[in-house]
Amino acid sequence: MTVVSVTAPDQVNLVSGGAILDDGVDANRITASGATLSAGTGIGTGAANGEVDTAVATLTASGSNGSVFLGEVDAVTLSSITAAGAGNDVTVTNAAGDMTVVSVSAPDAAVLTATTGAVLDDAANATRIVAGTAPINAGLGIGAAGANNEIDTTVVTLFAVAAAGSVNVGETDGITLQNVSAAGAGNDVTVINAAGNMTLVSVTATDQVNLTASVGSILDDDVNGTVISAAGTTLTAGAAIGATGANSQLDTTVATLTANA
Repeated sequence: MTVVSVTAPDQVNLVSGGAILDDGVDANRITASGATLSAGTGIGTGAANGEVDTAVATLTASGSNGSVFLGEVDAVTLSSITAAGAGNDVTVTNAAGDMTVVSVSAPDAAVLTATTGAVLDDAANATRIVAGTAPINAGLGIGAAGANNEIDTTVVTLFAVAAAGSVNVGETDGITLQNVSAAGAGNDVTVINAAGNMTLVSVTATDQVNLTASVGSILDDDVNGTVISAAGTTLTAGAAIGATGANSQLDTTVATLTANA
C-alpha cells in the first residue's frame, strides 16, 4: 500500500498485508485526528523522504516484520508504535510541537526526535520505550521534573540530547548512558534506574547531574576522556560508585560533588 493523500476529520485506519509505503513527497500526508497503521512488514523506509508523512494528534503504528518510519508535521502523541522482527527500528520525527510518548517498542533502536519541541511522558510509569538503543533528541527538554513525568525506558543504551531543556529519564534495569546532555542555562540531567548497574560514558548538564542506581552500582566506561561534566553532581548507588583498577574510577569535571554508596 502506497500512501499519497488520506484525509478524515476523525480517524484514518490503514491495514496492509505487506508494507505501508510513502509516495516520497513530504507535502502529501495522512491528515486526521488520529491514525492507526498496521502492516505485515514495515511502515515507510529509511530512504530520503521515505517516511510516512502525517498530520495527526495521536498515532498508532505496527510493523509486524519491519521497521517503522514516520514524519509528523506538529505535536503528536505516540499511543503505540511497534516494530517487530530482528534488527528492526522505530524512527519518528516531528517538525514542530511536542512529542508525547505512551508506548514505543523496537527490537533494535527507537529513534525519537522532536525538532523544536519537547519529548514528554504520558505520566504512566508502566508505559515506556522498550528497545536495544534509544536515541532521543529534543529542541527543548526530555521528560520533566515531578512525579511520573520522567521518560520511562527499558533499554540497554541511552542517547538523550536536549538542546534547550533538562533531561529526566527513569529506567527499569541496567543501562549505559552513552551520551546524555542537557543544554541551556540552569538545566539538569536526572536519570534513575530501578535495578541493575548504570554505566557512564558521557553525561553533561549546564547545572546539575543527578544519577541514581537504586540497587546496583554506578560504573565507568574505563575511558578517562569521557566524563560527567556539570556545575554539580549527585551520585547515589545501592552498591558501589566506580571501581578499583586502572581507569575504573568515575571521571568528572564538576565544581561540587556528592556521592553516596
